[in-house]
Amino acid sequence: MAAQQTSQPIWVKALWRLVTILALGALVGSAFGGYANGLVVVMVPYVCWHMYNLYLIERWLRSGKVSDVPDSWGMWRDIFDRIYTLQNAERKRQRELGRMVRRFRKSSSALPDGVLVLDSSFRIEWVNTAARNLLGLKKKKDIGQRISNLVRDPKFSEYLLAKDYSGSCEITVSDRPGLVLSLMLVPYDSNQYLLMVRDVTRLHQLEQMRRDFVANASHELRTPLTVLRGYVDALDDEVESLPPHWQKAWLAVGKQTSHMQRLVRDLMVTLRLEDKPLSAGDQIIDMQRLCDDATQELKTLAGPDIEITIKADARLMLRGDIIEIQSIVGNLVGNAINYMPQDYGPGQGTVTLKWQANSKGAALIVSDNGAGIAKKHLAHITERFYRVDNRPGRIQQGTGLGLTIVTQALSRHGGKLSVKSKVGQGTVFKCQFPKGRVLTATDNNLLRTGS
Repeated sequence: MAAQQTSQPIWVKALWRLVTILALGALVGSAFGGYANGLVVVMVPYVCWHMYNLYLIERWLRSGKVSDVPDSWGMWRDIFDRIYTLQNAERKRQRELGRMVRRFRKSSSALPDGVLVLDSSFRIEWVNTAARNLLGLKKKKDIGQRISNLVRDPKFSEYLLAKDYSGSCEITVSDRPGLVLSLMLVPYDSNQYLLMVRDVTRLHQLEQMRRDFVANASHELRTPLTVLRGYVDALDDEVESLPPHWQKAWLAVGKQTSHMQRLVRDLMVTLRLEDKPLSAGDQIIDMQRLCDDATQELKTLAGPDIEITIKADARLMLRGDIIEIQSIVGNLVGNAINYMPQDYGPGQGTVTLKWQANSKGAALIVSDNGAGIAKKHLAHITERFYRVDNRPGRIQQGTGLGLTIVTQALSRHGGKLSVKSKVGQGTVFKCQFPKGRVLTATDNNLLRTGS
């Protein structure tokens, strides 16, 4: 049944019909000598007709049968037609929505990863086969249960309470030793969530194999390198007595031995940082003294061509791990020295180390006027073993792990690394530390430590 097209809104037609009936009632009343009687005569049938149509529409809607449209005329026929049209459209939308839901559930069930649909209170509304297998859920029994009652892991509980779902949460399943799952909550509506569950056990196993290999290789290399370094140092005084071509070869041996020792050292530092807790320690660090001590050895490497300047606020202290902060300073200053152009004369190269307070806490800034870093490299310089191949570079013997160590140590202190650089103009590395890690000589917290 199709809705009839009307040139006027229904309420306009009903209003004109009412005016016509009232006029007819007035006419009948005038003919028989009483307006009230005339109005009653015409209005009673009109009201009864409306009441009857209200009864029809109420019975129709209660029956739930869309096809059983009541038969009427006038405005009520238009109303029935429009309701019928709306109900048909709604039924089509529901059928389409049902098909979409079935397709979603069918495709989700085929996924190797687990998928759960949760409501605003994190109660399970739907779960696919992979999620039931990974989390040990029962299809019917666990529907309507809060996910936190079924996944009883402290990490996951903290993840839900934190309300920061930009990352994922990794848990181990107590009744299935060795199984590691990654859970990620994805809000997709004002009051619903998707919980994605992935088995990352294999990734963890591969990562552990990598760590074991690096640790074992580093330990095995330390002994032969130490012996080789000992012979190189012992024979340094005899190098001048060797033929020129052997002197060059001996210097190359010493240089490459030092490079290998730095590589092994950096690998071991990286592993130690990965093994430590997520948060650094609470030592009170005198940053001015640390900057002075950390750059003493580097000044020898810099030689007369590079001037290292330290500008540190003597009253500004840092709460953290002193070994890791020394590593940050040493790697950043050493990096600046390594990539200083060859053609700089005495004092032309400058490296400036600053430690100063700012609105976010305090910043450790290392700047230089060296070769700079091309924009295409900036997004990759903190990756392991990534080295910028700047041809004008003064020393190209970096391990490619220095900035990786810096970012790892900074992360454990709640800090962030930012870099600004222009080729031929130098580079600025900024390590921003949060306020919670920064103290001054007048802070009560610092005074209680006895520093």
